[in-house]
Parts: sequence; structure tokens; C-alpha cells
Amino acid sequence: MIVSSLPTLILACCLLASIHSLSGQAQTGKEQLKSDILEKGFVLGINLTNRGGGVYFHYIKGDARRQWVFGLDIHSVRDERETSIQSAFGDSGKDYIYGKLNYFYVFTPSVGIQKNLIPVGYGNLLNIRVGAQIGPAIGLLNPYLVEIFEPVNNSPNNGQGYRIVVPYDPTEYSYNEIIGKANLLSTKPSISAQLGLSLRGHILIDFTHSPQYIGGLSIGLNADYFPATIPIMNESSEQIENQQLFLAGSIGVVFGSRSQ
Repeated sequence: MIVSSLPTLILACCLLASIHSLSGQAQTGKEQLKSDILEKGFVLGINLTNRGGGVYFHYIKGDARRQWVFGLDIHSVRDERETSIQSAFGDSGKDYIYGKLNYFYVFTPSVGIQKNLIPVGYGNLLNIRVGAQIGPAIGLLNPYLVEIFEPVNNSPNNGQGYRIVVPYDPTEYSYNEIIGKANLLSTKPSISAQLGLSLRGHILIDFTHSPQYIGGLSIGLNADYFPATIPIMNESSEQIENQQLFLAGSIGVVFGSRSQ
């Protein structure tokens, strides 16, 4: 799982930053920034999920001690047990994912706050901040489409027929009827929404050690929870159980400025 090692990475970054900070205080450093210094910054990054991913944008505004964070995240979610199989139609068909019912995307506007853990100044080599955000998780489901062989005059043995595009339903269509995966835009989109709750925690590492600029990395972890299970896969296939909780790790580039 991509996100499984993320908390360990965050902890390691914190420990490393603390060591550098303590050693830096033995040196002659700049004074700590005054609390009335205004800060504005942006974070552009990527979200990483099981075999999926997405992007996010965060805006930071506040003073040298704490800042408000406004975020906009979107990422796709795929089940780790999604497996492509070969079409029964051989070279005339296309591979498709056995048991997949829906594409699933999570869209999350959020707001939160971050505070300085290790402030700028006093010889610190790094400025470390931690933050948390909350917001609605808007889950968007779009059916997984496949091409089906429809025989002429309902006579499958004459080999004559045509292709139709339908949402994949393993209980209705057999392996011998499915030609393969269809293009997502083959038919008019049929999107349904699920509303849940999103929580996000992050650590921001500012490398600049500058009274004028902010620049570094932001590492985070998202948890999106929905009151009902999300039907990504057919639960009757290979004892697959759909989930309500989805985790996504993230990493982004931070840039911004400080001013009086």
C-alpha cells in the first residue's frame, strides 16, 4: 500500500528536523520572526492512493505563528484487487477489469489551521509546521463501461451481431458476451454522488531559512469516510468487500512570501 509508510516518513522528517534545529541553535542565527509578520503561500502537489492518484492545491495565509489553510483536493480511488482479464473474443476484444462496477473519484474542499512546531530564526536550519484540515468528501461514481456482443435475431451461433455499450454487470452478462472495456466517453456520463467527511493532517518543511520567502515540501495524509460502502467492485467476486474509509498520501511543493 502506497500510503502505509507515510506516517513513518513524517516521523523521520520531524526527528531529522529536530536534530538539525538543536544543532543550529548552537550557531549564531537570525532572530526569530516577529509574530505580526504576514505570510502568504501556495502548495501544489499530488495525491497517491492504491493504484490511483490526483492533484491538490492549498492556499496558506496568516502570521509567523499560525496560518489558515484552504484546500482543494481531487483524486481517483481504485481497489487494490482490480485485475484485468483477457476478452473471450481474443484479438477482436479488449482486456477488462473483472468485477469492477464503478470508477470512483473524491473531490474535497477543506479548511484548517497550521502552527509552527519549529519556528524560523534562532539558528534553526529548518522551519517545521504541522496542520490539520476538515471538509466534505464528495465522492463521484461513474459506471464502468463494457462492450457487449448482441447477436442478430437472438441467435448467438451464427456469429452475426453488433456491439453495444453498457455498464458492467457481472450478474447480467456472461464472460462469453463481453467483448471488452469501452471508452469512458462512449455514452452519456451517468454520475452519482456520495457525501462523506474528509480529514487531513500534514507537515510542512520550509528549507529557505529566509525572512522574506517560504519554500519547501508538504507531506500529508488524507482520510475520506463515507456513511455507506462505495460500490467500486462486485462484492460477490473473489470475496471482495467494498469499503467506507479511503486513505491517500500526498506530497507537494510549497512557495510563498513574508511581509510586514
